[in-house]
Amino acid sequence: MQNGFINHGLGPENLHSKTYGSTLEHGSFAERPLWYTDEYASELSLCSSDSESRDCEKYYHSGDQETSNQLCDYKDSTARGSFVNSSQDKCSEQTYPLCNYSAKNVGLASGRLVAWNLINLIVGTSLLAFPYALQQAGLIVLPLILIIAFIMNYTSHILIDMMYEESVEMNGDRIRVRMNYADLVEDTLNSPCGSLIMQIIQTIEMLAKCVLNICVLGQLSHEIFQTINIKLCTVIAGGLVLPSFFIRKLVLIGWLQTLSVISLSLGLIIVVMFCFVNVSKWNVANLPTCNTVNLPLAIGIIVYAFGIHGVMPGLEGQMRKPKNFGIAVNITFVIALVIQSFFSVTNVLLYGVNTRQVITIDLQSHFGLGVATAVFIGISILCHFSLPTIVVMEKLEVAAHHMLRCCYLGNSKYEVAVGILLRMFIIMLSVTIAAFLPYFAHLMSFIGSFVIVLTSMIIPCVLHLKLRKKNLCWYQVVTDILIIVLGLAVIVIGIVYNICQLVYVN
Repeated sequence: MQNGFINHGLGPENLHSKTYGSTLEHGSFAERPLWYTDEYASELSLCSSDSESRDCEKYYHSGDQETSNQLCDYKDSTARGSFVNSSQDKCSEQTYPLCNYSAKNVGLASGRLVAWNLINLIVGTSLLAFPYALQQAGLIVLPLILIIAFIMNYTSHILIDMMYEESVEMNGDRIRVRMNYADLVEDTLNSPCGSLIMQIIQTIEMLAKCVLNICVLGQLSHEIFQTINIKLCTVIAGGLVLPSFFIRKLVLIGWLQTLSVISLSLGLIIVVMFCFVNVSKWNVANLPTCNTVNLPLAIGIIVYAFGIHGVMPGLEGQMRKPKNFGIAVNITFVIALVIQSFFSVTNVLLYGVNTRQVITIDLQSHFGLGVATAVFIGISILCHFSLPTIVVMEKLEVAAHHMLRCCYLGNSKYEVAVGILLRMFIIMLSVTIAAFLPYFAHLMSFIGSFVIVLTSMIIPCVLHLKLRKKNLCWYQVVTDILIIVLGLAVIVIGIVYNICQLVYVN
């Protein structure tokens, strides 16, 4: 990144290999206020004010001929997402909020790059639990993957649609008037509490991801060092991820995310190749038809994998041609469900009832490959861990900063001390939960059945009914209501099932 510009490629200078946060000019979230961070997504292309003056990205409006020839220089943004322009003869801040998002060339990211980011988000560590879900619930999981992918695809489309409104001043053309998910909730509910609630929910989601990552590391360590208790392995894993809580430079995080993707890909490739090398050991009898008792487990895991809606507004905002975002999402979801189905079936055919919650190569079958797979996946988790932690800590630090200001303790020494204490508290909380509940698949299913269902199914449909109620056809209303009812059922059944399972196995 030079002079504050974001390179939208897959290099270390950005977070597109696992896009969650914005790459800032000085490389630290702490150097910008909270509203510069979309909860997950890298959402703004930051322009430089360098005296050598590389021009900012130029955006064209789709209004009349005169307006379309004017440039809208993007300089700064506010918490409400209105952009300040360099002169009065260019698009008005009051008239055209988020004017650059309505442009023909909104960002620098291509559709292929956005699709690659989405695939990385869906087919991540959650893929490790899919074989276990298939073995527990049976072949009915395969059509469930298709159904849930379709529902999630629908809600992602309506979520992006609600970021836009038709503009009377621009001859009815659609312009982007909302920056992120929190803005959408706040505008729809017409209350700042909506944004606060949404940020709290998404912070809880990211904290849950931290717990899951520590849980995976603990289980991988236990598989290699089987003589060590799994809870002790989890505590040791917590010590390994401790440095991630203190990483603040986003350039370094960009490198780590790239390494995370490469390492996870190598680990999964080894697992798939091992399955095909041992194709003679496959047994169709290992695939149960349907086990309705464990369906909530499978549903929660699948929902967790496809619940990436928080990242979508930011990615769509960075696309060179935002109108192609829907196509990118469709292609991504199809590829993801094919990979998930293929990976699940091949592993269950080989391992059957011995399929573990975190799928790797059985050390008894091949010790060397088993260790290599565990190491690759472990490296991936360690590299990725800094991303959800920086989002969680940034939000908590901002809240603590405001509290200190209110108590007249806004001293930099106090803020540094509070930052360190917050990090130690979060790591201890995450390790404690992971150590006492070291059950990766059930924890993932619980999070998917609760938090992800809220953010990816229920909330988008509720907002859609409220915001677009005058323009919806009857079948759209019915679809939204059905998804809301289905989501509520998944929450109730999923929470009860997973709590019972966690209590039972513990």
